Amino acid sequence: MFAELVIVVSGALLVLTAGWVWRGRSPRARGWVRDASGRRLLFALVPGLGLLIFGGGALSLAQRVAPGLFGLVTAVVGLPMLFGAALVVAGMVHVPTWWGPRWYRSGKSGGATGIRAKVLPAILDRAGVRDAGESARMVEGVAPIGSWSAAWVYDPDTDERAHELSARGAVAGRLFVYRVGIVFVASAVEKKAWGRDIVLGIDIADITDARKLPPRAGADGHPRKGVLHRSLYPRLGIYTRHGDYVFDLAGSRARRVAELVRSALPGNGVRQH
Repeated sequence: MFAELVIVVSGALLVLTAGWVWRGRSPRARGWVRDASGRRLLFALVPGLGLLIFGGGALSLAQRVAPGLFGLVTAVVGLPMLFGAALVVAGMVHVPTWWGPRWYRSGKSGGATGIRAKVLPAILDRAGVRDAGESARMVEGVAPIGSWSAAWVYDPDTDERAHELSARGAVAGRLFVYRVGIVFVASAVEKKAWGRDIVLGIDIADITDARKLPPRAGADGHPRKGVLHRSLYPRLGIYTRHGDYVFDLAGSRARRVAELVRSALPGNGVRQH
């Protein structure tokens, strides 16, 4: 009986967690859904698994404690379990764009703060960084050698969020590595919040080095404070003749991506900077 109760409580906690994120009453709740991966996880997989686990635990508990009520419990939890199974399948395959709370679908995350709305364009507009159109032309007709969910850490020192869905000092999106350069494209949520496309395009000829950095580190390699609110994974540092860039990559992918970038450098070697 104890095992069944643990299963029921675990399923209920998953559903409640998903409900907390769905309501989005606080920046912390909304902060869990920064990109498509977070959306699939919190809007589909977590509630779906929660309903399945809760329903399965309830059925097992009813069969053990009150067999006469098993049919009634089945009727009560059967439909939610079917809905949960559909959510799990959607989370693994495709979550429709219309599925999600109003605050997410409308992109009303509070918008980028005034100071950050000025800082980010200034960084994007500096020499050596291409805009969306130039980045597209740079890689036109060229297939990437790899792409990963990533976050561009434009300010490793700040504890501020640019908007309610963002990580501190970072923009969520996807990083593409080509033989001709690197392109980072911000997610649709970030585009709505900032009110502009956010695209970094760095020509391979401008890159001088690529390194795996410690977790929470800036381009200088020194980790910042804030273990609980910064990524626990190693970071990727891209060094160019015009400036340095830091990216958060989920998992332990920073070393692999750094090696791929270095392999694309002229002469397949790292140049000093």
